[in-house]
Amino acid sequence: MKFTHNTPEAYPFPLLIGKLLGGLGQRRDQHIISNGTAFTHAQLDRRSTQLAVGLLASGVIHRPRGITVLRRLRFEDERREDRQDSDPSAADIDARSIIYKVRGLGMSDVEFESRTIYANDHRIHMRIAGSSGPLVLFCHGFPESWYSWRHQLRALAAAGYRGVAMDMRGYGRSGKPVEASEYRVTKLVADCIAVVEAMGSSDAVIVGHDLGAPVAWTAAWTRPDIFRAIAALSVPFSGSGFAAFPGSPFGELSPSEVQKQIAGPDRIFYSEYFCLPGDIAAREAERDVRAWLTSAMYALSAEPPLPPELQGVDLLKLPRDALQAFVREVMSVPRDGDIAAMLKAQGQQPSWLSTEDLDFGIAELEYSGLAAPMKNYRNGEIDWETLRQYGDIPVTVPALFIGGDRDINTIWGQEAIARAHERVPHQRDVIIANCGHWIQQEHPEEVNAALLDFLGSL
Repeated sequence: MKFTHNTPEAYPFPLLIGKLLGGLGQRRDQHIISNGTAFTHAQLDRRSTQLAVGLLASGVIHRPRGITVLRRLRFEDERREDRQDSDPSAADIDARSIIYKVRGLGMSDVEFESRTIYANDHRIHMRIAGSSGPLVLFCHGFPESWYSWRHQLRALAAAGYRGVAMDMRGYGRSGKPVEASEYRVTKLVADCIAVVEAMGSSDAVIVGHDLGAPVAWTAAWTRPDIFRAIAALSVPFSGSGFAAFPGSPFGELSPSEVQKQIAGPDRIFYSEYFCLPGDIAAREAERDVRAWLTSAMYALSAEPPLPPELQGVDLLKLPRDALQAFVREVMSVPRDGDIAAMLKAQGQQPSWLSTEDLDFGIAELEYSGLAAPMKNYRNGEIDWETLRQYGDIPVTVPALFIGGDRDINTIWGQEAIARAHERVPHQRDVIIANCGHWIQQEHPEEVNAALLDFLGSL
């Protein structure tokens, strides 16, 4: 295994750099793997200090703003495309695992294990908090990563659970298959099962937000033998549908049909825009990832003021016509415009998101790009066809839904929420006030309390 910069030079001790910059002198019993050899922290401190100081002084490596984990340095074996050959050995997987401190990211003094496994013909990267206890698996949404669950990992580990937050396919350090069909919901559920098995567990509670919520719902719906409970944020259960749309709460209509109804003839629904040929939406966002992501985090949160005509209106009780008009305005793009027309508050950073946390998200997307994450949206129709075989079969495991009164998915999913008892008989609901789409980041304390209460009831 070689440790590379942007040149072919090889450096020894590939894994000690992350450990060094994450907190030197933290003596623990864990071992660090370097070139296939295990070293204790004590053995490495002197040699790692000399190496890292030399590299930093020479300018070969540097610390990106707000981030102490070096992102420009990476493992050559993790840069390659997903392999189609046999699975690597257990030793190869272990050699890609490391425990290190995450510092400068709003997470000081909290230790996570970073682990990468190879399953279903691609890499699955995850962060682990807690050394024992019941397993809770977190699935993030678009355009995020494992890091969106940072607050929940901390809370669950402190409460005696073992939290695992994945980088979903196409994101972060996980694999990025080229074919859009590799992002079907059944493939993503298979990844979740692989992680449970890799953790040595026979079952887990699964938690999902945004696009991670349909994955979590599908996992609990179709594999209750493994996923013994489900917590979904933002997106209520929608059966075979994409996201519990108005007029099609459980997938009565195909996603493309209902999205065209909402957008109307002069606009394109955002998910259809993401699927335009040539990765138009991804290329547009990648022109300035900082402005694009900052705008998205602000525009879809609870911070932008509502227009005067909606002041004091309960958005969760809008009549059908008013609801469709609201969703059309917020989540569709003019046919002669682009996504920037939808994200109106360019560059404004929300108050609940620190600069360090924002920088982490920007670095993730600048490193991996947005073309792969957007491929999830290309599978709405085939997922709908696949899941229709389950018909009216209910979700039998205990369920928790957490929404926000300013979250667009909670707003357009109000019919599915009201009728949840028809399909999810053991569901409890929590709606957080003054909360937008980024629920677990905007209101981490309320989300943590709801999750822990739910987990304690199982």
